[in-house]
Amino acid sequence: MSFASTAAAASTANGAGLSLATVGMAASFTIDSKDGFGNPRLVDEDSYAVRLEFDGVPLVNAKVVHLAFSTHAGTSISGGGRYAVFYTL
Repeated sequence: MSFASTAAAASTANGAGLSLATVGMAASFTIDSKDGFGNPRLVDEDSYAVRLEFDGVPLVNAKVVHLAFSTHAGTSISGGGRYAVFYTL
């Protein structure tokens, strides 16, 4: 298996907060960093800036937090490339 630096096109985001949020309520989703080969990143060296927009108008900047543990194929990975994104509209 080969590992490379993080590739935005291969990385994924999941969670309800990608498409659903209620004003005044906290929402969230996760980002799973992957390299150009589609392998999960095993280190926490990525940096993400998330800004939510509606019709091109910025609504809010989100807080991105590295998750200390993530899982891949049922195995817990300490310090993996999973990040949580939190925001409130």
